[in-house]
Amino acid sequence: MIHFHNVLKVLFKLSSNKISRNSPSPINNDEHKQVIQKNQKFDDVDIYVYDRFQHARHNFLSVHDVDFRRWSLKNAHQLHLKGLQASEGWLWNFKVRHSICSQRITKLLTKKVIENQEEINESAKYFVLETGKITEGYSPNQVLNTDQIGIELEPHNNRTLTHGGEKSTWGSVSDWILSTVLK
Repeated sequence: MIHFHNVLKVLFKLSSNKISRNSPSPINNDEHKQVIQKNQKFDDVDIYVYDRFQHARHNFLSVHDVDFRRWSLKNAHQLHLKGLQASEGWLWNFKVRHSICSQRITKLLTKKVIENQEEINESAKYFVLETGKITEGYSPNQVLNTDQIGIELEPHNNRTLTHGGEKSTWGSVSDWILSTVLK
């Protein structure tokens, strides 16, 4: 059983062992410089990973935990930084620090929509005219609209890591092609 007076004794002892400003530093200058350099490298990795995240989201790519880990380990290796493991704790702290959370993708873009919207609009008008000509000899219950039957030619992940608080989260259907460029 812990007694209150024993806790006070321990606290008093700890407070009396504090290092004063005038006392010599417990570590020498070389060790201090190494710690500062290592902390700078950790900050550089953080900036690098966040920049890659920003670039990926700017291109409407899905981003996942494994991407953060891959980017951080790659950059740590380039900086000769030992000790970064990109653990669950590091990943959680990174996402909290930058207000990043997992959200469902609410708007999808295809590569063609991004490239040439006018050409797509003309093609859609032509399709409606031609389809009308073809379906004239059929009753409406004999014509199927494939947009309404749930077939996906390109499977996509419906979640991504993005900034918290976004009203709509955009994603690219062909992001598996584009994400290889970022790797």
